[in-house]
Amino acid sequence: MDDRTIDHPFGQPWADLLFKFSNSFYNDARRLGYVQAVLMIAVAGCGLAIMLWLAFRGAQKLQMISVRVRVGGLVVGVLAIFGVAISHSPGLSVEMDDILNHDRDDRMISVGDREAFSYLAELPDARTTTIFHEPDQGTGWAYALNGLHMMFNHYAWPNHVGKNQWELWDKLRYTGDPTEPEKAAAVEAALRAINVKYIVITSPLYWDFQVVPPGMRNLDQTPGFTTVFDNGDAQIFEVDGWRPPEPGEATFGWGPHEDRSAAEDFVSPPPMPPDEVLRELDD
Repeated sequence: MDDRTIDHPFGQPWADLLFKFSNSFYNDARRLGYVQAVLMIAVAGCGLAIMLWLAFRGAQKLQMISVRVRVGGLVVGVLAIFGVAISHSPGLSVEMDDILNHDRDDRMISVGDREAFSYLAELPDARTTTIFHEPDQGTGWAYALNGLHMMFNHYAWPNHVGKNQWELWDKLRYTGDPTEPEKAAAVEAALRAINVKYIVITSPLYWDFQVVPPGMRNLDQTPGFTTVFDNGDAQIFEVDGWRPPEPGEATFGWGPHEDRSAAEDFVSPPPMPPDEVLRELDD
């Protein structure tokens, strides 16, 4: 059995037709449940309509019963259906609570995070430069909440965008480090190319398999940055020596469809497992 048979067990064209109704997001059960709920509502509505039609037709045949009684019975039946549905709603809500909040409690962006985003939005040049950040911490939400130009608007999966982003991902903590001139030069060139003036980090990470990349650890000890905000939940750093692009100087934009430093040709190294990341930091 080849991969095509596994992926399309019904064969063509049935697989394509079924795919239209069965595919959603990443096809995990939680996301498919949303589609299932919409379809169930439609099917339930059709079933309710059929039941009412049958009841109405049955009442029409009971000629010995007055019209008033028949209509009244139909109304009572409809109200009873809606009454039962409404009475069961709170119980269903409680049963769905675990699904709706599955491994999300206390892991969403906090009040402190939002405070940092609002503070960052008011800093000079924050709205006209690229904000570099750790996307796995949910900081991409600053794009939607505060209109900031975040480097990543989604968590970093399955790959990073381009070479400049990888340099920062891997070596940001060497910014301005006189003991590592090559790494510092590579990072500063990437910061300049992407036009980064501010970096924001928060905590915690969302998924268990995610780790803070080596380059974004201990930024408060990085000689090339100044800490401009720290409320315990989030930190904002300013790149020392940042200056606006010179006239005619090529800098890569923040738009999702703009060129971001050979992204189409660059393949970043595979991410290291957490234990290897920690081992490299210890070394």
